[in-house]
Amino acid sequence: MVTTSPSVPYTTERAPGPLLTLEELYEAALPTPGRTLTDFHRAIGRNQYLYPDQIRRLQCLATPEKVVQANLRENATALGWRYTHFHDSRREATGKGGERVLFGDRDAKDFPDAMLLRGTRLLFVECKAEDKPVEGGQLEYLAALLVSGRCEVYILRPSGQKAMWAALEAPPC
Repeated sequence: MVTTSPSVPYTTERAPGPLLTLEELYEAALPTPGRTLTDFHRAIGRNQYLYPDQIRRLQCLATPEKVVQANLRENATALGWRYTHFHDSRREATGKGGERVLFGDRDAKDFPDAMLLRGTRLLFVECKAEDKPVEGGQLEYLAALLVSGRCEVYILRPSGQKAMWAALEAPPC
């Protein structure tokens, strides 16, 4: 049996706390570097041994955004946070003339996935799968919130959930 070691060091957590600068925001908006899910499928197909940190990475890569968001909602409400999520209600239909018509709430498009409130703490959280970048409009919205200085801004990925739970457990101001 052939053994492999990770080619890219992988840390499973970011230090707890909100993003404080635009540089941190832009860095967090990029997908987590490291192996892709396809690399792991190839290794498994060749019966290669996976180290524990590789297994954690594989679990993070396989976790969809919906699961990250559901975990956030469950943990936040259990800790006494008011949790709000605005569903993107935009839908597309085809008109009689064959033209595509967009209807629904356009303002929900780039709004962060979750807004959390407890005491005087207000958090905006964008949930992302491990290998997905934050899109341009979402990044602009998060940057505007960050610059306002009136709230905490987070980009939550599966690998950073423990750090997020630590931030949620911090006492309200």
